[in-house]
Formats: sequence, C-alpha cells, structure tokens
Amino acid sequence: NNNNNNNNNNNNNSESRPKKRLNISKKNLHSVSWNSLTQSSDNLFNSGNIFKGEDDFYLQAGKKETELIGELENFFKNFSKQFRENGVRRLTTVILKHKKFPKYYTFRDRLDYKEDGICRHIEPPLAYNLELKRMSNYSFKYVPTLNRKIHLYYATEKGNSPNRSSCFFIRAVVRTGDTLNSPAYKDYLVSQAERVLVDGLKSLEVAVRDDRFKGAQNHHIFLKIITEVSYEPDNVSLLLRTLGDKYGHRLWKLRVGSLELAGKLKRGNSTTNLRFVVVNPTGYAFNVDGYIEIKDSRTNQSYLSSISGPGAPLDQKPVYHPYPTLNNVQRRRFTAQNHKTTYVYDWPILFRECILRVWEQYQSELSKVQPTLQNYSILNLIKQFVNSNQNNNNNENDYNNDNNNPSVVEFLQNFSQTFEPPEDQTVRDYQFDKQANVKLPYELIDAYELVLNEENDLDEIKRDPGLNDIGMVAWRMRIYTPECPYNGREIIVIANDITHQIGSFGPREDLLFKKASELAREEGLPRIYISCNSGARIGLAQEIKDKYKVYWKDEHNPEKGFYCLYLDEEDYNEFKDSGVAVPLNNNNNQKDNNNKNFDPSGKYQITDIIGKKHGLGVENLQGSGMIAGETSIAYNQIFTLTLVTGRSVGIGAYLVRLGQRTIQGEGAPIILTGAGAINKLLGKEVYSSNDQLGGLQIMHNNGVSHLDASSDFKGSIQLFQWLSYVPPIKNHPLPILDYGDPIDREIKFTPTPTAYDPIHMLAGFTDPKTGNWTSGFFDKGSFTETLTGWAKNVICGRARLGGIPMGVIAVETRSVEHVSPADPANPESTEVVTIKAGQVWYPDSSYKTAQAIQDFNKGESLPLIIFANWRGFSGGMHDMFDEILKFGSYIVDNLCEYKQPIFIYIPPYGELRGGAWVVLDQTINPRMMEMYCDKDGRGGVLEPNGTVEIKYKARDIIKTMHRIDPLIIQLEKQLHKLTTFPEDAVIIQKQIKDREEQLLPSYQSVAIQFAGLHDTPGRMKEKDVIRKILEWKSSRKFFYFRLRRRLLEQKLHNQIASINPELSYTESQSLIQQWISNDIYNNDIASIAWLSNPQLYQSHLKELKQKYIYSKLESLFDMDPNAVQHALKTIKKT
Repeated sequence: NNNNNNNNNNNNNSESRPKKRLNISKKNLHSVSWNSLTQSSDNLFNSGNIFKGEDDFYLQAGKKETELIGELENFFKNFSKQFRENGVRRLTTVILKHKKFPKYYTFRDRLDYKEDGICRHIEPPLAYNLELKRMSNYSFKYVPTLNRKIHLYYATEKGNSPNRSSCFFIRAVVRTGDTLNSPAYKDYLVSQAERVLVDGLKSLEVAVRDDRFKGAQNHHIFLKIITEVSYEPDNVSLLLRTLGDKYGHRLWKLRVGSLELAGKLKRGNSTTNLRFVVVNPTGYAFNVDGYIEIKDSRTNQSYLSSISGPGAPLDQKPVYHPYPTLNNVQRRRFTAQNHKTTYVYDWPILFRECILRVWEQYQSELSKVQPTLQNYSILNLIKQFVNSNQNNNNNENDYNNDNNNPSVVEFLQNFSQTFEPPEDQTVRDYQFDKQANVKLPYELIDAYELVLNEENDLDEIKRDPGLNDIGMVAWRMRIYTPECPYNGREIIVIANDITHQIGSFGPREDLLFKKASELAREEGLPRIYISCNSGARIGLAQEIKDKYKVYWKDEHNPEKGFYCLYLDEEDYNEFKDSGVAVPLNNNNNQKDNNNKNFDPSGKYQITDIIGKKHGLGVENLQGSGMIAGETSIAYNQIFTLTLVTGRSVGIGAYLVRLGQRTIQGEGAPIILTGAGAINKLLGKEVYSSNDQLGGLQIMHNNGVSHLDASSDFKGSIQLFQWLSYVPPIKNHPLPILDYGDPIDREIKFTPTPTAYDPIHMLAGFTDPKTGNWTSGFFDKGSFTETLTGWAKNVICGRARLGGIPMGVIAVETRSVEHVSPADPANPESTEVVTIKAGQVWYPDSSYKTAQAIQDFNKGESLPLIIFANWRGFSGGMHDMFDEILKFGSYIVDNLCEYKQPIFIYIPPYGELRGGAWVVLDQTINPRMMEMYCDKDGRGGVLEPNGTVEIKYKARDIIKTMHRIDPLIIQLEKQLHKLTTFPEDAVIIQKQIKDREEQLLPSYQSVAIQFAGLHDTPGRMKEKDVIRKILEWKSSRKFFYFRLRRRLLEQKLHNQIASINPELSYTESQSLIQQWISNDIYNNDIASIAWLSNPQLYQSHLKELKQKYIYSKLESLFDMDPNAVQHALKTIKKT
C-alpha cells in the first residue's frame, strides 16, 4: 500500500477497496503489462512505483532529462484509459544509479498523467509531509539544489497585479528512525534539525543570488519531523529561540519571513501533533507561537489551537490553510529592508529587544560582583567617618585630612540620630539610599504614537502599524532601563518612513517633526531622531502633466524648438486653481512662427504651475528650514541624539549635524547630493556609491558621527547606553547606576613618564596573558568613548564614578596617524598620512575638545573631568592656517557656558603649559571649575628646557659655576692674586675655560632642574592656582565625594536662584557658607550630610524669599506708592 495522500473527499468505503503497489525493476518499460493491475471502481486509489536503472534510460543515448520526461508522458498517455479503469491515480518512476541519490518523476491522473513538476525528485510518501498544497495562493516551480534533502520552490503571487510578490519556500523532512525517548536521541534530533535548517539556509543563499529570482523576499522555511519524540512543548519553544538567537540575523538578511516546525510529541501512550511558527520581523525580536492540532469530529477537519496564549495569528485556522500573500505591513517591511533599514513601525519592537539585552548585560556584570552603592548612603558614610575618627585612621593623602575635628564629628553623630531620608524620590539623595541591583521589570517599553489631528495638534494614540499617511512617525515612549527601573523614563522618538515616498520631507512631515520636537522641549524629554530619508520632496502637478500641450515652432520639425506650453480652454477651466495661464492670442506673436496651421484662439499659455496638491516645491524647502531651526534650538535646550539607519540626504543630513550627537550605521551615508547627481555634474563616473561621499569612513573620521554601528540592533543598544548617562528629564538628578566597583579602592594603573594608553588610565584593562584586571579611575565597565575616528590625540567619552555619570576628556600621550583620503574627483590628489605628536593640541583635536565640552553641557548636563596633560598648542604655519587659534578659543567659550561642576586634574607625570593652561584655568568659570594637580604633575609657561633657553642662558649657567664650583672659585682667587706674571694668568684662564666646558652639561641639567622646581604642585598651591594636591591612587575616592558634594551644592544654588535671581553666584555661595559652619563647610562628607537634609535649610530659604519679596515691594513702592497700595488692596480682595 502506497496511498499516503488520501483524499478526504473519498467515500467511506474506499479503504476496503484493493490497493496495489506496482514495482517493476530490471525490465524494459514498454514490456510492462498494465493488465496485471487489479480491476477496481471509478475511484482512483492505486499507485504505481517503477524502478529503473539510469543506464537503461537516457544517459547512454545522450538524452536530456526533459526528453526523458517527454517520452514517459507520451507513453503513460497512451495507457491513460487503462490506468483509470484500474484506479491508478499516481505513477512514480524512480531512476537509480550506483552511489547516487535516486531521481523521482511523478505523473498524476489530474494532469492527464503528465509530470507533476512540484514533486520532482521527491519520494511519493514524502510529498504529503511537505504540505505542498498550502502553497495554493502562489504559482511556483521547483528549483534544483545540490542538497537533495532540501526542497526549494520559487513562488509568485497568483493574479495580474503589477505588484505581485515572489518568495522561496524551503521545505525539508527530518527523519531519524524510531521514537526517541533517551536524552542522547533527543540531542541527536536537535542536531539533525539544526543541520537541516543550516542546509536550507545555504540553498537559499545560493538561490537569492540568481538574477532570475531578483526581488524575492518573505521566504518560508518548513521543517517536518517524522519521528515521534518525547519532548516538552516549552523545551521546543526554547530550542527555537536558541536557534533564533544563533541564526536570527542570517535569517533576517536572507529575508526569511517565517520558520515553521511540525512534528509529533509522544506522552505516555498518546501522541499529539504540534507545530511551532517563528516570525522575526526586525531580525532580532523572535515571536514563537505554538499550536496543537485538533480534529473536529463533525467536519472531519483538523484545526490549530494555540498553546501560547490568546491572540496567536493561526489560532482556530485549518492545519493545512494556504500560506497568505504579503499584506501591506509586510510589503512595507521588506521595502525598508531593501533600503537596508528597519521598517518604521518595527522600531518599538526592536527597542524592546535592545532594552532587554541592556538589562541582560547589566545583570550579568553585576552578578559577578557585590552592589556597593548602598555602602555610600548618607548614614553609612557618617558611620564610616566616625569609626575612622575613633580608630585614628588618618592619612595625610586621604580625601579629607580633618577627621579629628571635634565639631564635625559631633555634628555627624547628631545628624545620624535624627536624619530620615525623604520619601520623595526627586529629593532623595541621588538614589544612594536605594538598592541598585534591581530585578528585570515586567514591562520594558510602552509606546504611544503621536499623530496630527485636524487642528494640526498632536494626539497620543495606539493604532495598528502601517496606518500612517505621511512619511514621518513619532512616539512618546516610556522605557524601563537599569538606570530608571521603577518609574521608567520617557523619550520622544521621531522617525522617517522610507516606505512612504522614499522618506522625503513634505509640509506634513515637517509639521509632525516640529510638533514632536517642541513637545520634547516643553517637557524636557530626550529627543531621538531615526534618520533614513531622501531629503526635501520633489513634486510635479500631475493633473497639469497629463493635460498640457506644446506650441511648437514647427509642428513637423519639433527639433526646432517650441514657444511655450499651453492648455486647451476646457482643461484651462478645469485646472484654474492648479496654475496661472494667459490667452495665447493676447500674447506677443512670435515673428518667426513657421507653424501657420496653429490657431491660438481658445488656448492658454502656462506661465506658472501652482498645483492642486500642497508640497510640490519651495514649500517643502520652507518646512525644511523650519525643522532645521527647531533642531538647533532643541540641541541647546534638551538631549538630542540621531540614529542614522539609512541614507540621509539634504535636509536629512543637516538635521543629523544640527542634532550633533550621532550614531551612524554601516551602509547609511550622510550626504548633501547623491553620487549619481555629482557624476552627472562632473560628466564622468567618479563616485561609485554614496558611501564614498558620506559613509562611515568619511563621517566617523571627521567628527560628524560620534559612534558607528554595524546594524540597527547594535546602534539601538548604543542609543540606550548613551541615554543611561543622561537625566530622565531636564534639570532632574543624574541617573545613578551601580557597577559594583568600590569607591574606596585604590587605582592600580599608574601613568608613567613615558607614553601609555590613556584608556587604561580611565577604564582599566585586563592583562591578555594572565587575565588579571588592572583597575582605572572610573567604575569598571562604565567608560564609553565617542568620536574615536576623529582627532585621535584627544580622548573623550562618558563614564561613571561611583555610579554618577561624568563627561571625560583625556590626552593621547602617544603619536597618532592622521589620514587625509584622496578625492576621486581630483586625479592628482593622493592620500596624505601625517604623524601627530602626543600631548599637543592640533586644530582638529582642539575642535574635538570644544565639541565634547559643548555636548556634555547642553542636554546631557554632565559634570566634567579633564585629565589635563597638554604641553601646548601646535602653532606652525599650516596649523595657524587651519584655524587652531579659532578652535582653541572655542574651548574657552564652552567652558564659560558650562553649568555643571568641572574638575581639571593634572595626572601623574602630566604637564599643563602655556596656552593649554590658559584655556583650562579655573578662573575662566570660577563658579563651576576647580583645578587639582597630582603630586607628580607639573605646570608652567614653558617646559624647563624652554625656560632655560630663554631665562637661564649659557652665561647665566657659567655664573652659577663660578658661584658654586670649588675649583673655579680657587682658580679665580689665584687669578686675582697675580699682578706681575701675565703668562701665569693665561694658563689659569685656560684652566677655568676648560673647567667650564667640562661642567657645562652637568650644570645644564642643574639649570633645567632649577627651572622645573618653579612648576611644582607646591608652588601652584602656594600661588592659589590649584585647589589641592592629590595622590593618584586615592584620587578616585576624593573626586567621588567632592563630586557628590558639588552636585548637592549645585542643587541648593539652583533653589536660591529660583527664589532670588538677582543674586550672583558669589553671593549665593556666601549665603550657603553662612548657613553651614566653617568646619562643616570645609569637610565634604559633613557637607554631603547637611545638604542631603532639606530640613536644615528650608527655614533659610523661606527667610530669603521673604526678604526678596520685601525688597521688590520696597523698590516698587519707591517708584509709585499709590500703585503698590492699590495693587495690594486688589490682591487682598481677590
């Protein structure tokens, strides 16, 4: 019996009918006696399998496969009547060859015994398991593959639509033998399924490269496991997710829309048919839905019932339901993929996966260490301080060396007994009293789409994807990240829709962009822009385009030119609102008119085309200017960040730069004009792609792009990592994140007098040989460098110190290579490689420093630490021409505007000299800047060698010799005693000269040492140009407490300014110092405790408010007493 493909429409008594399998081997095909088949009724239920050796057929005769099939079809057709009389519904010819896979050709009654090409090279029982009938919505053909176990079909949507989609169906059967119960067999089955999946992907990779199948997408992979297996459904789901994580990006790149796995699960004596469907719309967000097959006894049909919960897409659908064709969202999704970006409505899904990955990474790192921030809560700090005092554990190099001050100890002891942390999280001591090691939230993201209503205002709604009618989409998203796990944080996301008019900017797109950006500014929320566009929209009035006519100079010779474009009177009356036209008979007639047959009456010359549709030309440029201005304002007021996921052209490129902070994806060029347009302008093929003009190798190396990403997924992770350093809302406290790195640990890496890697100083490093960790200044794993490709002799980025985010600027002490690429448009240009010395500011590195300071200040509101180790600015002719003076001035400009604490720290063996000191001096912004120097650091106008060259010349060195060297002193005395023997004087003078030459190198070093002693930290402190001398190994601890105190102090300054904005910073600082005793004010821990308790200064603020109101009323009373009295009476009545 070989009747595997039973038809459900057969009569119930069909099973009792005789069924024969005809196997004919080693015989001539034409000698088969078909009368040997059992006679039956009209129903066709018999199958015939014919086995023949390949040599018996066509190879020896040189026949092609098509010729063989044709001969077989003709032969079977001649016997078709006999076949039907004997109930033969299917015949399969199997061609055998030694050590080769058999070849199968199936001929069916419904095709008049012609070959069924879909089943070619498929074993007859196997065709049923491949569920080929489910492809009924498509016209498809078999595509041969090298792997005969993989069955590949190229399918095209049925119908006559010009937008018909095409795809591949990859189908395979996994067979292993008997029922699998042992763990070893289960593992073997998993490996077999994975191997078949990989084989299918390999076959698909080969097929999609074939030009015949260009444009195919949304492919389906179907795997059928024949063997019954004892396996829990949850384990199957986990297995699929594991395979998804492993092959997900490969599936997405190959445009695989779904993966389906069907099989039988054995539980005890019962067997259940299950199938799982995996969809992966973004390439990273896997949805696995499981179904059980249930047979309806009334209809005899099998249906799918979801085991994954309600809302599963295939729930209650027939098991063998046809595969649906692409819907609107799927078409758009693959259009976006063709542009190498993510579909706009898939961003919330992708963001959720990225936030989940950020959580997994954070919890994985934190699981290796113990959370530490709770050890630095106010009460714990006080306890540590008091214990340190009781143990007399004083260290002159500690962050505070006045532990034994009795008044400070007494204050802290009393404070610890009365202090209660406030309940309000906004005034909580920067979350230090809260456990930082939190669990993964149940909800990671909640998004509401922002849409324009009829009044052009924003509505927040939830709607299905793909319902947008403009090429811009915006959301308000609440995300739950490790730094904001409890209440989450809100962001405004604006994204181009590349599938709507190729992402171009029209008036409605510009309006939505502006409104969403304004909303972000009003609420102080971070604004994220996802850029993938084609610039300002270019349009034509289609209604005029379909109707206009040409007034030719000679209608028989159009090549002579034309006078104008015109409309007939009927069209003119219809399109009056779409353009401006004047009657041709009122126009000046052309004297050289050779078109004598042309009658101008009733015709109207088109002078201006307005168009019925808004958004065809300059109005789009006006909108572009509007959103450019809005982006510039937004950068100055809130945190702005752009993720470039596809090409960004024209205004799209300007929006990227105006938002400043940029993450650029691979293959996502930022350009003003496309390569094709420039090639036309140049008249030759110069640029091969847009990447040559604005790809990563350009924009990452010139400072436009801060970070580069190989995929949208990695770019989104970088986005959320960047957000973790930024306050959730403008002017709110910084987000604290525990990295489990103790504050009071010593810094293991020590800078050396020779060149070293500054990243090791900042972030630490793992020894590749021993695997041992050498700690740096910041929390382990918290440093993120930006602008890595640009001006490499300056390092900038963001890091955490005790969980507190900070902006970081450091110096590259090693020489770096600067590469200027050759321009393909200029055949004479060549690549130029320049070596730039370390510890020197060049034009590009000066600009990078200024840009980084500006980014940290505007929107991010980060405290800043600069590890100052510059010998000065490069002032050569080329650098002066490249505007180093201008860019160096930008550093001062941005430091003046900085509104957060700034620490300038000269590290061990670092030096800060000349102009480099000038642009970083703390007097530039005394309100925010503090300057420190390590005990081994140096600072001065010039390096000692330069100072000696100018101020301690050779004659001065010789004078020093004559003052110090005993031999020269003795010789000079002998010379002075001589009065009568000039010959002896000459000899003594020569001896002195020889001695001077002998001692000159030594005294040169002495002079350099003498000049260098003017640059020591001790002199800096004495001259009050630095605040304190530090020791490197304990500097982390000092800066942590200093930073924490400064942040709390800044918060109180802001409260004072909100009450009395007329007070200067110096006056505000004086007030705080009056409210706190000097002993407490001079101790950072005591100040942290005092500033953390609003109850200690609320009365002072209340008094300050009363005095300010009184002074304002007094000044107003002096201006007009009657008006003030009248106003007070009016206020009292109301």
